[in-house]
Amino acid sequence: MKIYTFLLLIPLTCFAQTHDLKNCLYVSSYHAGYEWNDGIERGLHSILDGKCHLSKFYMDIKRRKMLPQIQQAVLEAKAFITNKNPDIVIACDDNAVKYPVEPYYKDADLPGWDNQRAADYALIHANTFTVTNYQWMNRYAMLAVTKIADEQGEWAGKVALAILEGEQPINIPIVVNRRKLIYTNPALLDKAKIKLPPSLIHQSKIVVSE
Repeated sequence: MKIYTFLLLIPLTCFAQTHDLKNCLYVSSYHAGYEWNDGIERGLHSILDGKCHLSKFYMDIKRRKMLPQIQQAVLEAKAFITNKNPDIVIACDDNAVKYPVEPYYKDADLPGWDNQRAADYALIHANTFTVTNYQWMNRYAMLAVTKIADEQGEWAGKVALAILEGEQPINIPIVVNRRKLIYTNPALLDKAKIKLPPSLIHQSKIVVSE
């Protein structure tokens, strides 16, 4: 059984014929009818229908907010996963990762993520332009525009000092990240025959294929 946290899921094996479909299991942090997750679910169906049997479990954390209710939802999710014994689990949003996945499946004896196989898959299927905002995903995307963690720490430190000097928190504006790191992946870009502006290439870090 493989467990991946959503947002990006890269299949690592070929799907069998229709009569021998894989078993996929989707754990949602929230409930059916929660708009954002409904959209994610539609996306899953658009890709997985006909390729795997998709079972679903809704933790309903938006409405089951008390700790005993959350603990019960976790036990139910774990029992559901055990009963279904899927080939892969897709956990959607923080609560599905924080409660059932990390305590019970993190570092468990399961087939894990293989960086090289994922990179090979991305190269084989590099047909359309791909972008990510996660630095660790730059091996699998043609362009990565990522935040800088240090910037957030620097801002938090400045805010802390301002408050210690008497500034009221209500007067401190909410700001967005201003600095970024840009990565370009020539191997994927060449495979897709995509040319980026030279100015963008010049200011980016080049991802070197291993």
